[in-house]
Amino acid sequence: MSTAALVLGVFREAAYDEPNLLDVVARIERSLSRNLAPDDFVTAVVAGYPSEGRMELVNCGHAPPLLVGEAGVIAVEPTRPAPPLGLASLGGELPSLQVVPFAEGDQLLLYTDGVIEARDRGRKYFPLLERVPRHICDEPSRTLASLHDELLSHVGGRLHDDAALLLLRKPVLDAVRRVADTPST
Repeated sequence: MSTAALVLGVFREAAYDEPNLLDVVARIERSLSRNLAPDDFVTAVVAGYPSEGRMELVNCGHAPPLLVGEAGVIAVEPTRPAPPLGLASLGGELPSLQVVPFAEGDQLLLYTDGVIEARDRGRKYFPLLERVPRHICDEPSRTLASLHDELLSHVGGRLHDDAALLLLRKPVLDAVRRVADTPST
């Protein structure tokens, strides 16, 4: 079984059973400590949307998500950096729960290290934080397609590592109501 499949399987079960994100992360950590080789680990951001207007995050050694809102694009750095999943036995900080505002129209961009470690011919990394503002729009799929195109352009058309982008958008309720109230033809 691959490490990714293991983590996703444990996450799906824990998310259903556990009362909060820290308990979900602790359960994943316990499973990984039993099932991974001593030098294997996984970086992750575990996110939840428990109530209106806020997002909960637990960052386990992963690149910080980017929050896009009225204040611009902000890297949500962990308040207390924790090691990647699978390395808790080595000591260090325990993961902490971070609560960030997540209002109507806000977007949260999660990404893998393959995105920010992608290099151009001059060996310069892809400057994701700098590039996101020019691509953000109200349609996440268009934002992601545009960012992906620029990433491919940056590396000369071919990525040398896996790269994933995930964009979550809190819809604006007035826009949702207008669409729902529009008569179908």
